[in-house]
Amino acid sequence: MCSKVKNYQGLKVRKNILQRGEVGELRRVHLHPFVQDPGLLCHLSSDFGSSRVMAGVDARKGRIATSGWEETGGDYISFARRFEAEGAGLLLFTNVDVEGLQQGIAPGPVAHLISSVRIPVVVAGGISSPEDIRELKRIGAHGVVLGSALYAGKIRLHEALEAADENC
Repeated sequence: MCSKVKNYQGLKVRKNILQRGEVGELRRVHLHPFVQDPGLLCHLSSDFGSSRVMAGVDARKGRIATSGWEETGGDYISFARRFEAEGAGLLLFTNVDVEGLQQGIAPGPVAHLISSVRIPVVVAGGISSPEDIRELKRIGAHGVVLGSALYAGKIRLHEALEAADENC
């Protein structure tokens, strides 16, 4: 049974999603409501099924990063486990320490998260080469999000798909 949604922002997020009548995939609601009110995850999982709920775990120096990555809170692993327990079916992990730098990933924090939860983890932050994608696949990432390196032409989509062993 889900705990009561405790704050206005959480109620507003749930109401907006329900009003839109989402029939496609519900994936990521901004991290902040989940940190402030984890009961929201349970309700969304009940409403839509956990396989359609992806909770964001944004981390800086091992701490959960919120409010546009301006603030940090508790240990990111503790939050990830809490999100899993509340019903998230997937996690989107963004390593803020390497996000947007186009200098490669930091595999340690990713591996630590993947080994700490039982649900799939999609990874963002620092992915800038086919080697990064192969390494993330090797350590068990469910998927990757390509950002600035793709836009800047540092990595091409077909290279990323080949590295992930996807059909091109």
